Amino acid sequence: MKTLQMTALAIALTAVAGQASAYNLTFNDNWGFNSTGAGLATALQPIDEMTYLGVSYTESTGTSAGSTFKDVGRIGATGFQNDASVIPAGVSGLGISYELSATFLNWTGTYGPTTGNNTTFSFDAGGTLNIFKDNVLDNTSFAGAGNGTPIMTLSILVGTGNINFGNPAGLDGNIDILFNVDSVAAGYWFLDTDADGAPDTDVATLLGNNTMTVGLTDSNNNIFTPSAAVAADFIATTGLGNPTGAGDIYTTNDGSFTLGTVPEPGTLALLGLGLLGLGAATRRRQA
Repeated sequence: MKTLQMTALAIALTAVAGQASAYNLTFNDNWGFNSTGAGLATALQPIDEMTYLGVSYTESTGTSAGSTFKDVGRIGATGFQNDASVIPAGVSGLGISYELSATFLNWTGTYGPTTGNNTTFSFDAGGTLNIFKDNVLDNTSFAGAGNGTPIMTLSILVGTGNINFGNPAGLDGNIDILFNVDSVAAGYWFLDTDADGAPDTDVATLLGNNTMTVGLTDSNNNIFTPSAAVAADFIATTGLGNPTGAGDIYTTNDGSFTLGTVPEPGTLALLGLGLLGLGAATRRRQA
């Protein structure tokens, strides 16, 4: 599996009424995570990137422009970094015996045109990503990935990507998604709102009076043939997982994200477009 160098995951906080939020965090600012849910009771190691691995299954009506698809999957966080340095699991605030995982069961979308070997696609709004924290490392199945404490729920605002159906041995595609944060548990996620380099504000307190969006860019997809156990897990949990056509595929995903904010409500659409463009530009540079 390839290692992916990610560019940005942004959180945009904007007031739902009145003036916009005054938070002026920028992309890649320090943030924090406390696996115990105990808030700021313990010091939090500044983080600027979380890495993850996952598996997804896509059932499609075809691969040509206008064909529709449904995507289901699970992912698990594999570590944290700060300024490209790996943060040891035992560092205060990160814990040593827990997992972060997420599942998605209702993502839908439509394929666009094919240019060269790449077929573009877009996601419909509304598909959810549910994030869990668990004390048992068992996220290699849907049951294990979704049996922990729910600590954040996201829903898709806009998402695009591309995939090469004819290149199963190589880099097969990328995804860029802008999410809305629908709910977040208190005590786990923190932002550096005073820009002093240390996480200091619980995201749950910010969400109460603000609309929050999360953008994930430059996720890496690779088509693969699953083991019998993986296929059975998808079929048992989702009813999907038995490929019947060229558009029905399993993919592995590896990626990462970072946090930041923007202050004005009117910038949300531009933020989404900017993330998508940034992901594309980064892929061109890496190529």
